[in-house]
Amino acid sequence: MYERLQKINLQIDEFIQEKLGNRYKDILDYNLNTPNRAEPITLLVLYDFPSGMDGRSIDLLTNILRNGNKCGVFTVICYNPNITFSRYESIDERIEQILKYCVSVDYKDGHYGLLPYNLQINTPNQLTFNEIYDFINDYVDKSETIKKQGLSFKDILSKDLFSYDSSKSMKIPVGIGDGDNIVNITIGEGSSHHGLIAGATGSGKSTLLHTLIMSSMLHYSPDQLHLYLMDFKSGTEFKIYESVKLPHIQLLALDAMQEFGESILENLVAEMEHRGSMFKDAGQTSLKGYTQATGQPLPRILVIMDEFQILFNDATNRKVAMNCAELTKRIVTEGRAFGIHLLMATQSTLIETFVNSIFLYDDKIIITFNYSGDNRTVTLSDLDSLSADGEVFGHRALCSTI
Repeated sequence: MYERLQKINLQIDEFIQEKLGNRYKDILDYNLNTPNRAEPITLLVLYDFPSGMDGRSIDLLTNILRNGNKCGVFTVICYNPNITFSRYESIDERIEQILKYCVSVDYKDGHYGLLPYNLQINTPNQLTFNEIYDFINDYVDKSETIKKQGLSFKDILSKDLFSYDSSKSMKIPVGIGDGDNIVNITIGEGSSHHGLIAGATGSGKSTLLHTLIMSSMLHYSPDQLHLYLMDFKSGTEFKIYESVKLPHIQLLALDAMQEFGESILENLVAEMEHRGSMFKDAGQTSLKGYTQATGQPLPRILVIMDEFQILFNDATNRKVAMNCAELTKRIVTEGRAFGIHLLMATQSTLIETFVNSIFLYDDKIIITFNYSGDNRTVTLSDLDSLSADGEVFGHRALCSTI
């Protein structure tokens, strides 16, 4: 009992902090303003109270009664005065405290009365089995329909396509946040220059990758953004982009070999050095400064690698793997100034081995893998991670939670 009440208290605390804040009065106000992410109510029913309760449990229950209503937690307590609460403590003081937050209803002689004036409450006739069965089936069907509701690109697209400027940074819309605000993943600003996406099969990793790719191409013109797409396993992830030649996509590698990935990293380092010379000639040190000084656009390069861990697998070719790690380190440390960004994706749960030797910064990202009924959390330290204008991975959006 104590553990369950403790869990509900945690639910209330999280709802107040993460959902209500200073923006919404209660769950009704929140659901009214964020219909795409409406939160369900929770009904807590305690029968034969105070059976199974102790002083700590009643303290938790009192806190639920005090704060639960605005968070959608509603409580029904069926008090049985014939049950002994404690040999050392009277229940009367506890009941008096509980009554401060409750409406009292008395059941006597087959009728319900609202206290303290004993006003009779008329209750509807009991439902038949068939009525209950039909209600449950209808409820299940409607709830499944709500769960499957998604968002289309129309919900996040700017009215003016290909209109974003990448010289300062890139903000890629990927979903809808609280208050129906657009949630962006920011790249090229602050410490947000490179990143990693991880998630087990079915977690939504592929959905997020395709959302990032399509949204970036629809918001940035080809002279503002170039994409390098590499799939190091099976080649199915990016195969859809093979059917039509898209000007943004400068490289499309399906089922890429480790050596091919090495050559691409070498080309990126060469491009980085070439841009360094261009910046020096223009007397600038940043992409924004260069474009402002010369008046010439210079596209950012976003490199998306799926199943990147294969690139650093020394069991295949230790020499190539070590060189790939060194090249990646250099791109991570120096590429940000020249508009070159790495976004690596994997579904492997053994990613810390690959990442710790590559990324050199102090930002952290926590990824949860769900498999065999268990949750396993892998903490990746030393990761120069992506940032989001909002909790992009915490919302039901075009990108699923990973």
